[in-house]
Amino acid sequence: MAVFALKKEKFWGSHLKFNTSCIIEMPDDIYGETGCAFIIPEQGVELAIEGVMEYCRRHLADYMRPKRVIIREDLVRSC
Repeated sequence: MAVFALKKEKFWGSHLKFNTSCIIEMPDDIYGETGCAFIIPEQGVELAIEGVMEYCRRHLADYMRPKRVIIREDLVRSC
């Protein structure tokens, strides 16, 4: 399980237009849980959810893709 998480983190950290990303599991009626990606784009970069989902389709296996993507200007961070 840890290798799977590291692979996902490496993938999200490698996108040049992503400043910060966070993947969380959310409840899903069919699978129990499914991934949700929160993304902060680099300053001055416009991202579209459709473009992020297409990037995921090209580079990730079906079971690794988030079912939902949320693009934000900032994320709440805890210490």
